[in-house]
Amino acid sequence: MPAFGFSSHVISDLSEYDAEVILSLAIMRPTRGDPQSDTQDDTQGDTQGGTQSGTQEENLDKWVENQIRENPQISTEELSKMSKKGIATIKRHIAKMPHIRYVGSGYSGHWEVDAH
Repeated sequence: MPAFGFSSHVISDLSEYDAEVILSLAIMRPTRGDPQSDTQDDTQGDTQGGTQSGTQEENLDKWVENQIRENPQISTEELSKMSKKGIATIKRHIAKMPHIRYVGSGYSGHWEVDAH
């Protein structure tokens, strides 16, 4: 069994972000009552995590938009499989982009991307 008690098939099924979170939790060590250390760790973690996840979110938005521009008939399921993200994540990102909308219904519809 690998370090930290996780089996390899569980780790391989996780997204890159999930694996990073698990690894960071596994290597974190608790502070022992040092308030300055607590504050420093919190501030450093907040800054690094916020910036990185913000960039990842923006990259996924751009990627989704590009995929839709290239193939207006693409489904959220296909986007999910290609990006290795959940369907709910893809739908959430599309919902945040008001310049992208689905026209038509079901299988006969397509995406339209307005200039923004």
